[in-house]
Amino acid sequence: MKHKKKQTAEQSLKKMKLILLSSLAFTFVLTPPALFSQNKSGQHNFLNIWEAAASKSYSIQSASLKTESLNIGSDRLSRHWLPTVSITGRAGISNDPANALMTNLYQRGIVQEDFNPSYMNEPGANYMGSAGVRLDLPLYQGGAPTAAASSMHQQSEAQKLLSDFEVLNEYSGLSSAFGRLMARLQERDELNRLKSSVKSLLSSYRLANKRNPVGYSGYLSLASLENTIEVLTEENESAILSLSSWIKSRSGLAPSFIQEKADALLFVKSFMSIPDKSLPDRSLSVLAMEKHAAALEKQAEIEKARFLPNAGIFSEANLYSGERNSSTSYSAGAYVSMKIFSAADYGALREARLKAEAANLSARDEFVRQTEARKSLLSRLDSGIKSLNLMNETSSLLDEQITTSVRLFNGGRITASQLAEAYSKKIEQLKNITLTLENVINTSAEIILLSESVPSAARGEY
Repeated sequence: MKHKKKQTAEQSLKKMKLILLSSLAFTFVLTPPALFSQNKSGQHNFLNIWEAAASKSYSIQSASLKTESLNIGSDRLSRHWLPTVSITGRAGISNDPANALMTNLYQRGIVQEDFNPSYMNEPGANYMGSAGVRLDLPLYQGGAPTAAASSMHQQSEAQKLLSDFEVLNEYSGLSSAFGRLMARLQERDELNRLKSSVKSLLSSYRLANKRNPVGYSGYLSLASLENTIEVLTEENESAILSLSSWIKSRSGLAPSFIQEKADALLFVKSFMSIPDKSLPDRSLSVLAMEKHAAALEKQAEIEKARFLPNAGIFSEANLYSGERNSSTSYSAGAYVSMKIFSAADYGALREARLKAEAANLSARDEFVRQTEARKSLLSRLDSGIKSLNLMNETSSLLDEQITTSVRLFNGGRITASQLAEAYSKKIEQLKNITLTLENVINTSAEIILLSESVPSAARGEY
């Protein structure tokens, strides 16, 4: 009876532990981005750095200003159907005979004496001022204004896409550097652990005597292993310094980490992962190229309109004031004009059409190239992540092998050379893990450039 109660208590305790562990695991899965989005004690995490870099980036600012200027141009040209209103004003004196006669005529102040030959030849200095307002409303210009407005609108949309792509480009570079920095920090942690273990073995090694070839050979293996770790550590520190410096140059902030251990793969999954289904058929850069080609097609329409007739209506009102009188006048009517020949415009239509066709072909070529690149990148990413998982499993097995080998070495059942070989395999595996992890990070960064926007976690959508 007591035995049954004891079993029941043990089962209940196991269930409680299982529930607790499940809850902790569930919480961890739900909140990986938080590891990189909190800010304590002035530390600068990835979201802080990305926000600072995005606001500081000259390329993003430049692209944004270009977009704004083209939007203004598009709005300006869209008002082509409105009339043009202009005003003029003149004032002065003249003793020109013809000017004197017309001055008096504009004032409606002609008298009989004005036709006296001696006065007409020597009118003296006469003053006159005039002001006028003119309204011009083009009714038909061969479709040139409409085509120009449409072309500018397409250019504006193309630039907006390029502006969004510039944000992606900045994010891709920054997240790649941040991820590689985390990979190097992971490697540093492992190298420090291995260095400490090897140093401990060397400090307790008692057979470093040349008279004992077997023992001395083991000593040399461990010493060589220590040097190898030291070289890798130096390379690692150099990479960390370089990446940290680059990140700071882009954002003005130095990267730091609030979690006890950097996890580069978790960072990739949280801040660099783009689901396959969310990737558009055409990237922002391809869409921008297509919009640019469409704008050039409209430019061809503008060139064609140069040889079509122009027609419109106008009205004009004038006020004249001089030494004799003040008067007003008005004019209103319609006009038609058509360019018959212009050597400078000869061949302009064919030139514009060829440019548009070339731009269309470039857009198609880039679309085909990116379509194949997308397949390759997604396949490479999937393969890289699978390889990483296997490598991490192998690394765990090698850790266990080292632990077992140390125990066997302490018991005198294996030599120091055999123990060093176990450590060497671990170091080689560590190098492969870092290299594969960096490849996964770089591949993810390239995939980001094919997406429509930065990952949702970077926008706070998690």
